[in-house]
This record gives sequence, structure tokens and C-alpha cells, in this order.
Amino acid sequence: ALTAAAVPAAGHRACPQLAREQALAQPVSPEARVRLLLRAGDAGRAPLLVVGRPPESLVAPVLVSPQTAEQRLAADVEAARRQRPTTQPVLEALQQAIATARAFGASTREAEALLAALAAAYEREKRTALDGLARAMDALDAPGIRAGVERCRSMLLAETVRETLLRERHGAVSSQLASAREAEREERSRRLPSIEALVGAMRALGDHRGRQFHNDLQDLKGALRVFCRVRPLNAREEGLGDGIGVSVADPFTVAVQGAGSSVQLHAYDAVFGPAASQPEVFAECRSLVQSAFDGYNVTIFSYGQTGAGKTWTLYGSAEEPGIAPRTCDEVFRLAARDGDRFDFEVRASMLELYCNDLLDLLGRLKDPPRLELRNVRQPDGSLAVRPDGAVEVRVKSSRELSQVVTMGLTQRKVKRTSMNADSSRSHCLLVISMQVTDCISGQSRLGKITIVDLAGSERLGKGSGMDETLQRETIEINKSLTALGDVMMAFTSRSKVIPYRNHKLTQLMQDSLGGSAKTLMFVNVSPAASNVDETVNALKYASRARCIENDARKHR
Repeated sequence: ALTAAAVPAAGHRACPQLAREQALAQPVSPEARVRLLLRAGDAGRAPLLVVGRPPESLVAPVLVSPQTAEQRLAADVEAARRQRPTTQPVLEALQQAIATARAFGASTREAEALLAALAAAYEREKRTALDGLARAMDALDAPGIRAGVERCRSMLLAETVRETLLRERHGAVSSQLASAREAEREERSRRLPSIEALVGAMRALGDHRGRQFHNDLQDLKGALRVFCRVRPLNAREEGLGDGIGVSVADPFTVAVQGAGSSVQLHAYDAVFGPAASQPEVFAECRSLVQSAFDGYNVTIFSYGQTGAGKTWTLYGSAEEPGIAPRTCDEVFRLAARDGDRFDFEVRASMLELYCNDLLDLLGRLKDPPRLELRNVRQPDGSLAVRPDGAVEVRVKSSRELSQVVTMGLTQRKVKRTSMNADSSRSHCLLVISMQVTDCISGQSRLGKITIVDLAGSERLGKGSGMDETLQRETIEINKSLTALGDVMMAFTSRSKVIPYRNHKLTQLMQDSLGGSAKTLMFVNVSPAASNVDETVNALKYASRARCIENDARKHR
């Protein structure tokens, strides 16, 4: 009984409680019933034995003498002594074992003394854990909340903590969100991490309202946010003795050295300096993956001149993976976390837009046909633009998803060799679509993550000596980026007509800007003084995007 109560198991995905009830109802031997209970567990979130069921139904048939009862009780006592931390199911199982042993005339004095000591220690540890979490919530102490939640979960106190959070929800969270809405953008950004920790605690403990708070929080961050990342000087720039023309003034501001002693300041939702690591950057994006699971469109795209670090930020390397591979891992981490309540179907596609030709990077043809765009009616009644005939691969693990991404990038490399279109000469779009179905209600919601590596922005005049192909590529890149800038300008000026149809790029990104999306833009810049003019152009472009206000909507 103690072993069945203490050992977590893999879990019945559809309905753990139903699985346990079915296991208890099976007309099988006690040993087989214990094995069924172990398989019907739900990862330690609830006791595997149903408290209150007569212990004889499991134990009595296999106990035949006081000696056997004492031996079984001794084993249960030893198991309870080793279990850390002590939990309520362990105490209940030990109590059942004592009652069963007593019914067979076995001595239970040692077990009763241990039960009393463990019960007293459990109450002290429970009170300490709950009080610590309450203090952390009152202070909105983000590390304290995370540590408190983990401690309570290890003691199987999820239900108790959930009730506490439900009482606090409309007070602490709602008031903090309301206060943050009234704050200036930079001040709001400073407050949000603490609120995010409290909302994260709610979701971790299964509070369904936590989903709404999570997405309210994302909207407060800005349905369209702009991050700036400044790369280090590269070897070529160092070899030429290039100076530093761009620096990080504070976590929200980048400074550009102008003519003479003048300095231009540009403010964004976050600024990452040359020393920022790939995990630090992804930490600011991770919560968007949860929004996609909640039924929203999520888009992450990078903008900047050629060689500014766009592809590094999004894809990185095998040793230092960027946002896209880390997103692959996060998608299936969330799917595993909620696998007992939801069914997930994940699909991926990859496209390349080169000189206004749309190509499928997952097609296996040596010379894939050009794709055309068509309008598709969404479940919510809205129209969306989709590439006609693009390959969409169903994936069941982060490894499979990463393999799809690798295959797409390999295809892109081959194509740009034959067409002279490298990472800075074409736009690359990775689309991860997901359908999430509630196992109990059967209701589904659709979400999508689009990661866009835009071609490098560059003035034609700076490319003196370009051959005809490079000039044509640069012209087409500038046309597409200008069209994207026109769409952003239309939103900032509140124009009634948004010029999506001016280019295939803006048609593909139609549900990413000003529509039903949560969007994150990276502006990647070089720190070199020789690139200051290009850097200022990129920063001004990004500043226009920061003024857009999306109306994020969930897709059911």
C-alpha cells in the first residue's frame, strides 16, 4: 500500500481518475491490482490509492499470519522512513498498513511512534512551505514564488496552494495588472517579471484562469514588442581597427555615436548587448510559445543589415542554438507537461522568398516549383493568406521538429548556392502549427508560431562593384522591406487601408502585424563605427514598428 501511494507513475493521458477507478474495480489478484494502480497514476499529483477504501481489499488476501504482517509492516516502516519529503499519501498508507497489521495481531508500537513523528514533522514542513509561498506572493518576489511552488509540489500540496491562489487571484494579480496598464512603458517592463512569476505559479498548479492572465500579461508587454541586439565586433572589423559606434545605455536603450560628440538614444522593450547569451535572449521569448498553445498566432522576426547577426539570433549553431531550435524544445516540453489533459498535433513548414519567388524548403524536388498564395477561411471566419501546395510535416517530438528545420535550412543552402541567395539575400519563414484538444470537453484551439529571418537590409549605393544578380537581389530585398515598412506606417497613422497586397512578404505576414498575433521583432545591429549610417536606418525602422498596437485574438 505504501509503495503504491509513494511511487509516481507515467499517467493515463485521457483521464487519470477514471483509470484509477477502473484499476480498483478489476477482479484480479491484489498484486496485479497494485500494478494497475501504478500504471494509472498521474505523475505524483494525487495518491494512487483511493483514501478510505478498506485496506483489506488490497492487503488482507496476501497476509496469512502475524509474522507475515510484521514483516510487511517493517518494510512499510522502512519505506516511510526513507521517503523525503513526507507527504499526506505516505502518512495515509502507513496508517493503513498499521491497521492491517493490527488486525492480524502483529506488534505496531514502532510503526505508530514513527507515524506520530512523521505526522508532526509533516505539519511543520507544510506550514513553513505555505507561509513561505504566501510571503513571496505578497511581496511579488519572483524567485521566492518559483521556489515556494516547487517546494509545495514536492510535498503534493498542489490542491491546497491552488485554493490559496484562487483566493488571491482577483486581488493580487488583477490589481497588479491594472496598475501596470497605467504605468509608462519602461516602468511597466520593470514590473512585469514579478507579476509573471505569480501567473506562472497559477499555471503550474493547474489554475485554468492562469491562461487568461498569462495572455493579458503578454498584451501588457505589448502585442508587438521590439528587442534590439548588438553583436560584438567581428574579426574583420577588429583587423581593420574599426571603432565602437553603438553601445548599450541601459536594459531598454541603445546609444549611437553621431557626428562630433552627439549621441542618439533609441528606446526598445529590451536591449541585449554583445555579451548577451543565447539562453538569455530566448528567456524573453519563451512565454510566447505558451501563447501559441493557448490559441494565438505568434510571430518572431529579425531585421537588420547584412551580417548584423539575424540568423545567429534565430538559429545559432549546434553548440549555441538560437531561438528556433529552443522553440522546438519548448513546444514539446509544454506538450509533455499538459499531456494528461490535452491532445496535441504539431505540424511544420518552411518557405523561402527569394526575388519575389516563393519556394518550399521541404519539397524534395531538385528544382521545386514556385508557390502561389491563396486566401483561406479560418475557423473564426477571418481570411488568411496561405501558400498553395506547401509541404506541411507532422512531428511528434522535438527531435523530429529539429530535423525538419535542419532539412529546410539545408535545402535553402543548396538553393542559394545555385541562385546566389545566401541567408542575407532571401527571406526564410519557419511555421509551426499546433492543434490543442481538451481530452474531456473535446474542444480544440489552433495556434501558430512563425519565425521569419528577413533578408539583410542594405542601400544599393553601398554595394559598389555589385554584379547584375546582386543588384537585382538588393533591389528586390529593398522592395519587400519597404512594403513591410509601409504596412507598419499605415498602422501607426491609423490608416483605414493597410497595403498588405503590395508584396508577397507582407501578404505572408498579414496575420503577424496589426492582426490576431502576438509579435516580437528583433532589430540586429553592428557595433562598428563604420556601419553607423546603416545602424541608424535599422533602428528608425524598428522604432516605427514599436508604435503598432495589435488586437490579439484567440483561434478556436
